Amino acid sequence: MKSLRACVAALAIATLGVLASPAAPAQAYPSPGIECYTIIDSNGNPQIHCIAVGALQEIDWCKGCPWAISFKDDIVFPETFDIDVIQGVENLSLAAAAADPRVAARFHDAAIADFASAARGLGKQTASPGPVGVYDTAHRKFVADNQSWLAAAGQDLADGLALLQKSFGSRDSAALVKAATAEFDEAFKEISGKQVIGG
Repeated sequence: MKSLRACVAALAIATLGVLASPAAPAQAYPSPGIECYTIIDSNGNPQIHCIAVGALQEIDWCKGCPWAISFKDDIVFPETFDIDVIQGVENLSLAAAAADPRVAARFHDAAIADFASAARGLGKQTASPGPVGVYDTAHRKFVADNQSWLAAAGQDLADGLALLQKSFGSRDSAALVKAATAEFDEAFKEISGKQVIGG
């Protein structure tokens, strides 16, 4: 069995309170929940990123444990890959929660830049999605739990990164970046809504 090299995890925090949202733009969440993502890097040191999402899914059997998306350990990942990916997801969350369209656009652009950094760092290697599940923080181990929305999000993130890699130096760069952006947006919507969107 292949070990997990890059693990992106999401921790559902039950009702930490509500982020106030000004009345207006439809893209702003009326009352988002807070979910924290933990990066498990090569040294096993977790890094926490908390984001606003539309729906929380508690892990009944492992209270306080994070959901996990992994990338297969079949390539040499750049040192900043995990950070770039999770920062991209975090910026997508900030964009979705922003009431001001101009602020939302800045966060969204920052997210694509983060993903582009992750894609560029891969070089000609491909980041393939691994199993999804839960990271048991008490025992420091990954436990498979095939949540369809989580698996779909992991696949979309990997697909988006692959499209960005193809865009570098391509005549069709704009179209490829647009397609990659759609994949990342879909991944975040699946994480936020806990539902599979694409086929």
